[in-house]
Amino acid sequence: CSSDLANDAIVQAKGITGSHCLVVVAIGGNDLLGDTHASAFRADLNTLLSSLRENHHRILLVELPLIPFKNAFGQAQREMASQYDAILLPKRYFARVLATKDGTIDGLHLSQAGHDAMARMIADVIDPN
Repeated sequence: CSSDLANDAIVQAKGITGSHCLVVVAIGGNDLLGDTHASAFRADLNTLLSSLRENHHRILLVELPLIPFKNAFGQAQREMASQYDAILLPKRYFARVLATKDGTIDGLHLSQAGHDAMARMIADVIDPN
C-alpha cells in the first residue's frame, strides 16, 4: 500500500526514459482523502502533466471517483486534461474496475485481477478496434 501523493508523481515521472511514451496517470486518491488542498493538487498535477508533455508523452489521466465536497479535485483533472490534450478516462470506468470480482485487496487498492481489468480497459480506450 502506497501513500504517494501527486507531488511524488512529479519525481517518479522523471524516471521515464525516452519520449513519446503512453503514460497512465492514476494519481490523486491519497491527496483527495488526505490533507492536500485542491489548489495544491491542481498545481502538482499541472507540473506533472507539463513535464510529461515536454517529453512528448501521450497522457491518459484516470479520473478520480469523488467524495462529497471534493469536486474541485475532479474539476482540476478535467481542466488539466483539456489543457494538456490528455485522454481522460472517466471515473465510471475506474468504478467498474473497483467493482470487478476480486478487483481490490481492500476495497480501494487494486489486486492483480483489478490491474488486469484496468489494463484491458485502458487498451480498449486507447485502441477501440
